[in-house]
Amino acid sequence: MFEIRGLDARTSSGRIKNFNYRVKPSSVNAILCPNVTFLDELLSVLQNESYVTAGEILLDGKNYYKEIENNRVQVIFDFNALYDNLSVADNIMLNRKGFFCFPKKPRNEEYKKLQEETGFYIKGNTKARNLSKEQKKIVEIMKAYYTCPGLLIIREISNALSYKNFAIFLSILEKLKHRGVCIWYFSSQWEEIIKLADEVTVFSHGEEYGTYPVEDIKKDPRKFFYIMVGGHDYRDSHEQQEDKLLMLRGLNENMQELAECYDIRKSMYVFAQYLVKEIKAANCVIYMDDEREKNLLKIVAKDYSGAEKLFLSKETLMHIMDENHFMYINDNETFFEECFGKNPQIKAVLFYPFHCGVQMRLLIQVCYADLYLYSEKETLILNWIAKEMSIILENSRLMGNSVLLQETHHRIKNNLQIIISLMELEKNTVYLKIEDPNAAEQMRSILDSVISRVKSIAQIHNILSRENVGKDIINMYVIVDEIRRFYQGMAEIRLEFEEIFVPYGKAISIALIANELINNAVKHNKVTADQLSIVIRARHDRQRKVYILSFEDNGCGYPEGIDVTAGQGVGTMIIQSIVCYELGGNWKCYNDHGAHTEIEIPVPALQ
Repeated sequence: MFEIRGLDARTSSGRIKNFNYRVKPSSVNAILCPNVTFLDELLSVLQNESYVTAGEILLDGKNYYKEIENNRVQVIFDFNALYDNLSVADNIMLNRKGFFCFPKKPRNEEYKKLQEETGFYIKGNTKARNLSKEQKKIVEIMKAYYTCPGLLIIREISNALSYKNFAIFLSILEKLKHRGVCIWYFSSQWEEIIKLADEVTVFSHGEEYGTYPVEDIKKDPRKFFYIMVGGHDYRDSHEQQEDKLLMLRGLNENMQELAECYDIRKSMYVFAQYLVKEIKAANCVIYMDDEREKNLLKIVAKDYSGAEKLFLSKETLMHIMDENHFMYINDNETFFEECFGKNPQIKAVLFYPFHCGVQMRLLIQVCYADLYLYSEKETLILNWIAKEMSIILENSRLMGNSVLLQETHHRIKNNLQIIISLMELEKNTVYLKIEDPNAAEQMRSILDSVISRVKSIAQIHNILSRENVGKDIINMYVIVDEIRRFYQGMAEIRLEFEEIFVPYGKAISIALIANELINNAVKHNKVTADQLSIVIRARHDRQRKVYILSFEDNGCGYPEGIDVTAGQGVGTMIIQSIVCYELGGNWKCYNDHGAHTEIEIPVPALQ
């Protein structure tokens, strides 16, 4: 037990007067004070840098300062407590009696065991002066675990650690608690406190405002905030209950509109828009990770020029999904900058991961323009929306996996294969039916073009009939890649695609466009001797709200002086019909060391 009884100290501001505090073993006790000067002065007393004029400080009933000399107290603050000329292992084991007689081999084995138990891995022979600031803090944490002091005092360490290392630090605190260590945490940030403390004592305006279990704070953080700034919760329990009833009524009223939208992309967008409106957020991003399809779908509720800056890296996204618990961060934390860099448009973010089954996961990311105090309302709404989206995803999966639907796609594909076989047969016998060799070759070319178009359609039905399809959208890359396979050996085709998802109803149209342009390049390249190279790119222009699909080859190019888009060929008519009339887009063709085609499709056309 650590106790401070009636402490008065001679400090610059004189704030330490009749100070009383108790730190219980086997728990993390935190002191929260918005005024950092108070925390600085209290720490100076604990480090014996300020003169104590009255009171006493005890650790397990003994004089605290004597226990410091006996190495029973360890502090982790913002200064470097390591010896720069010693190695990592030496710094950690320095307090062991007879340390310098401690044989090297057993010391190395003990350090290796320490790494395995803590989860931190830093080479033991590295000199402390060569460590980064974060690595030095990690070594101090490892030392605390190794020495297992009677009292461990920590000051705002989350800003010095990455998210991964902070998570390891939390697990080490749990282990130290089980060993009976008294842990006292100092902070001026309430968001940090609620992540690691069991109890929080609030000091504000020179007064103590009580000690609160963290579980109670999480239930109603707004009340805690009013206490922290020296105020009070102006709403009584009846008013809070009324707020909850109104919120639940609003959820029910919006349920019908949201539930009727069974297109996955549209339903997720509707949910995200609803979230932004209901909890007054600046933005919302919903990620859907389908492990079976290896697809990652991202939906942004409020699109703007910098929307891509809100997206998490895939590694960070998977880590948060794997952690699978509600998370809050703000721009004061290191992990915030790791996620979003320096983004002045947002100050705080809520993450709500949700598992929709064995192979489908969601992450709801809510962004705020200012620091935000989330409450039970936000967690209730996020939980409700996650469950509703899970139901819609499951319904879509059931529809996509239904035996009847898959059998239909399978039969269509088989019928198209029969048609292709008949046309191939006709093509092979065309010389017997047409005596003129030139006319016969022209007819074979026409049949080849028709066969390639039917193959494109058949291949899309083959994709849709596969057993692992469970959604009503398909990645554009998958569509074009299937068409690319038809032309293996005829051209070197490279795909450079952003993630763009296409509804099932538009998949065949995209396949036909890709087939026409690749086929045209292959057909006209026969007059050149060079190896044909084709590059197909797809990207999302968020500012103009269009998808741009471009085809480039190194062939002979389009005929000079002719507007290809106004041509009367069947291929041109197919592209014109799909791009301009079906999708409401436009396209253009030009030469630049080969043929170039650029197609623009409005984003709403593929939603």
